[in-house]
Amino acid sequence: MDGIVGGRTRHVAYRIKSRIAYTQQLVFIGGQCRDKECFLDLADLFQKYWPILALCVWFGYKWWNSKRVLALLPELKKNGATFVDVRSAGEFAHANAPGTINIPLQQLGSRLDEIPKSAPVVLCCASGSRSGMAKLLLKKNGYAKVYNIGAWSKFLA
Repeated sequence: MDGIVGGRTRHVAYRIKSRIAYTQQLVFIGGQCRDKECFLDLADLFQKYWPILALCVWFGYKWWNSKRVLALLPELKKNGATFVDVRSAGEFAHANAPGTINIPLQQLGSRLDEIPKSAPVVLCCASGSRSGMAKLLLKKNGYAKVYNIGAWSKFLA
């Protein structure tokens, strides 16, 4: 019995050693081969592809944040949140979520008095970009609880 287990262990160890030797001869994308040891140069890879990585992180954050605000929506409604759609008047007239008020992003700075600072504010637009800019504007003007839900259609869910 010990011979079988020992033989199997030696066989597995030999296969792992073979794979390591084979891997040392490979050249990876973005890597270099020195002394038959190949490695992936992560700094070089990051330098080449950082815009793509940044874009992925940005869209991931927008997706995660939208899901987070959507989960908070019932609680925000209970707390008397103000729902503001920052799309243009034409876009808002075409389709909107019930209970939202329309203050286009271009007019938001001059119409801040229509939004109470004491209650949470939930912003939306067509994709989440304009409401993201509106969130920065409101935070800069002293609004403490500001949330960006992204697309206005998420209010309908």
